[in-house]
Amino acid sequence: MNDLTYTQLRTVVNDAMRSCLRSLDVGETRQARLIAATAVDLCRDGLNGGGTNLSSEERSKTLIRGILAAACRDLSDCDDMIGQTLLEDSQVESLWNRLLGCLERLEYVRDRLQGMAVDQLIERVGRLRERFDQRFGAGLYANPEFVIRRELCSICQDDFRRCIHRDGTVYDGVLCKRIPRDASVRSVSFLKQPIDLRCRVWPWRWDQQSRQYSFVPVLDSFRLDDLSDPGPS
Repeated sequence: MNDLTYTQLRTVVNDAMRSCLRSLDVGETRQARLIAATAVDLCRDGLNGGGTNLSSEERSKTLIRGILAAACRDLSDCDDMIGQTLLEDSQVESLWNRLLGCLERLEYVRDRLQGMAVDQLIERVGRLRERFDQRFGAGLYANPEFVIRRELCSICQDDFRRCIHRDGTVYDGVLCKRIPRDASVRSVSFLKQPIDLRCRVWPWRWDQQSRQYSFVPVLDSFRLDDLSDPGPS
């Protein structure tokens, strides 16, 4: 992003998002991914310096655009994967989690970026989820109950109950989050309508000999603001 002003960066990323959407509309998922991944790189370079000095507000807006671009990048992968005839078990799990990540990112930026066709992208994720359910079923989910004794602020590291920052707000290009501390799992139940859809229990994880699941997801490492590229699954 050498020598780009914020206005130029914003224009390039906005144009890239529109091009990505057009590519998705005509089924060019790999081209869409390439465009979105380039936009993510531009935003990440801007946040890391990259030859441009951004103000605090501009850094925050750049992160939000990066979150949108990351959603489009992963959506392109999901659109490509769902059409594949054969998927390994690990690919199915990855596809599900990335669909949920796309939706979470898009819902986050919907009210923060105007005129970026986010609602159309959310509808596209919804259609992909319908195709997923048709192919793999509605699923069963773990519903863990946690005891969290305290939470820290990701910005100032203070107790979240007394700090001045707001969860989900971007400060100088950094997303404020609650960081659980001294947390433990009290119980785990199984539901068809869970709080966290990422806690899906997959049938191939069932061990017939021990009569129990070999792995039950109760935590995930997804971060809205993680712009790193996981690569096509």
